[in-house]
Amino acid sequence: MVERNLFALACVTAFASLVSAVGMVGCSSDTTSVASADAGSGEGGNKGGVPSGIGEPDTCAKTEKVDVSGLPFKPPRVVPGACTDEDRAFFSSTVRLKVSISQVEQLVKQRNPECAACIFGADGDTWAPIVAMGSDEYVQNVGGCFAVVSGKTSCGKAFHAVNTCVETACGACSDSEIQACTSAARDEGGACNEPSNDYLVECGPDPEAIARTCLIGTYAVDGSILRQCGGAKADGGT
Repeated sequence: MVERNLFALACVTAFASLVSAVGMVGCSSDTTSVASADAGSGEGGNKGGVPSGIGEPDTCAKTEKVDVSGLPFKPPRVVPGACTDEDRAFFSSTVRLKVSISQVEQLVKQRNPECAACIFGADGDTWAPIVAMGSDEYVQNVGGCFAVVSGKTSCGKAFHAVNTCVETACGACSDSEIQACTSAARDEGGACNEPSNDYLVECGPDPEAIARTCLIGTYAVDGSILRQCGGAKADGGT
């Protein structure tokens, strides 16, 4: 999923209902929302960049299968201790200013260059939590946390696929419709049933426990920043 300038909320993920159920975060109209494009331009007025009129008349959901088979994903780049708890709090407070991703990067870099270099990175053999894919296009690598916690790149890739699928299938939905749409998309016959089943296999035996570990903050990428850039430095230094 290529995104432009806005940060996805943790409650707008393939696990929207799970996140809400455990009280982690709620969506609201005055909270930073998703702005994304499924390898397209991301232009248009609909939330998520999904064209209007793609679902049945009485639903916001995309009904046809979403093909995420060719979606790229790389192993997570982990730099322990690059960001302190205060750095991560600063990142979140900066995102709430609703500035562009590139502006967030510059502000974090001014505070702590090492932290910024961990959070943000170009597409390569490994992925940072936020990956620059080209001209003002980014991947918010939520799957990075899933890969670190599970110990399997395949789990992170599977979550990235089902999450991208759900964002595409439910991109035209309002905040109040997101939970119902994500459940419907992942159910038998839904637009994202196949990648959802792949996720359950790759992240088993307890994929929801991994989700609870990773979807910990307001923004979906917060867990990846913690797991890829937080904690103690590998050499025990400061």
